[in-house]
Amino acid sequence: MYPCKLLPSFDDAWCIGDVVVNIDGYSFKYSWLPWLSPYEYGWRAAVASMSDVLAKAAKPLAAVVSLGVRPDDSIHTVLRIVEGVRDSLNTHGAWLLGGDVNRSLEGWIDVATIAVKWAPKILPQTAKPGTLVYATSYRLWYAGLVLHSFYTGKWMEARKVFPKAFERFTRPILPMKFLELVRITPSCIVGASDVSDSLAYTLWNIARQNKLAIKLANVEAPPEVVDYSKRYGVEPLHLLLYGGEEYDIVFAVEKNCSREVEEIASELELEIILLGETVKERTGIYIGGSLVEPRGWRHFA
Repeated sequence: MYPCKLLPSFDDAWCIGDVVVNIDGYSFKYSWLPWLSPYEYGWRAAVASMSDVLAKAAKPLAAVVSLGVRPDDSIHTVLRIVEGVRDSLNTHGAWLLGGDVNRSLEGWIDVATIAVKWAPKILPQTAKPGTLVYATSYRLWYAGLVLHSFYTGKWMEARKVFPKAFERFTRPILPMKFLELVRITPSCIVGASDVSDSLAYTLWNIARQNKLAIKLANVEAPPEVVDYSKRYGVEPLHLLLYGGEEYDIVFAVEKNCSREVEEIASELELEIILLGETVKERTGIYIGGSLVEPRGWRHFA
C-alpha cells in the first residue's frame, strides 16, 4: 500500500489508504502557559495532534507520546503529563499505546496519532470559488481572549472574570460530531482544516493553496468576548482572527446544500458559524474590501 496523494506533504496530516496519521510537538519553554498544570499540558498536547486528523474526517484510534524531560522535572510531573495525554485520548475514544522519555535541557513533548477514515472521503485543505466557509465555534474568540490577556499581562485578572474562556482553552474537547456531519453530507463538504495557529493564519493557508479569496461576513461575538473587548480596549474581531490553539475546524460547503449542513449540524448539536464565502477575484482574506493580515503562531519566528 502506498501513501495516498489526496493529502500533500505540506498538510497537517497524511494518509496511507484509509489510515491517517499526524505528529505534533511543543517546546515546554514556548508553550507551557503559567496556569497550566502538568496534566492539562499533556491533555492539550494530545488534543493538538487529534485535531489535525479530525479535520480530515478521520477518527482517532491511538497515539504514542515522546517526552524530553528537564533535569529538575519530578517523576510526579512526568506522570501527570502522561496521564493528561492518556485521559485526553480516552475522552475522544482513542488509546495511548506507549512512548518514550528522554533527557532535555528545555523540555518538549511530541504526540503522534493514528486515525481511520470515518466518512466516505478524507478531507484535504480544499476550497473552490463559490463555496461557503463555516467553522465549529467552541474556542473561536475564547482562545483569542485568553492569549490576549496573557500577552498583555492581564491573565490573572481575566481568569477570574472570564472563567468560561479559560476553561474551554485549558482543557479543550474536540468537536467530534464533525465526523458525523461529514459522514451524512459527504458531497456537501469540500474540504477542511483545523484552526491552531489563529483563524486568520488558517484562512490564509486555505486561500493561498487554492488561489482564491475569502470574504468574511460579520460574525456576532459571544457576550463574554464583547465584555472583555470593552474592558481591555481590543476589538472582538481581533480576538476572533488572532488567537491560536483554538482546535476548531474550518470547512468549505457547497452553496446548494448549506441549509442541509446547518440543519444536520443543529440536529447533531454541533456548534457551527458561517464565516464567509470564497471568490476567485484575488488571493487573500478580506473584510469589507480591507485585507486581513495573515498573523498567527510561528515556531521559528
